[in-house]
Amino acid sequence: MIHAPTRWLIIGVLLATSTILNVPAAIASTEADADAESRKYLKQRADKARHAMLAGHYDEAGTVYDELIAASTAAFGPADELTLYLQRFRANVYFRLGDLAEAESMTRSGLALSIDGSGEASVETLHYKNNLATIFQAQERFDEAAELFASTIELCREVLGAGHPDTLI
Repeated sequence: MIHAPTRWLIIGVLLATSTILNVPAAIASTEADADAESRKYLKQRADKARHAMLAGHYDEAGTVYDELIAASTAAFGPADELTLYLQRFRANVYFRLGDLAEAESMTRSGLALSIDGSGEASVETLHYKNNLATIFQAQERFDEAAELFASTIELCREVLGAGHPDTLI
């Protein structure tokens, strides 16, 4: 793990050239504060990228996600929950652009890291599995999609409960 002030420096350097992102001036006083502030900052920027994606500004969203993934990976590592969250949304941009091969590659990579770090039944892993099944469906790999959807829904019921909105079909 990188020391907190160094983490802010890495995030600042990696994001300083962006016209969309403004690096915060203050550095938190403790490592826990810095960690929380770094994550908060990156999530706020991720929300803006998500809104850009939903508005159809895929190139803008992709650029921001790439910057955020680089910063999160440098600060927290490739298997960190925030890094995986950002990577999942970057894969979604590829999906929306119709680059199913890149979407699948990035989703498989994130899924493997999520399973290794959090297990088969983590919420992030379930999101990745659902996204991979959606990619299979778009690629007309219907048998693979149906099998993965079914197993993911079953895991969702076990993890989230049968009444959770993600498990209702």
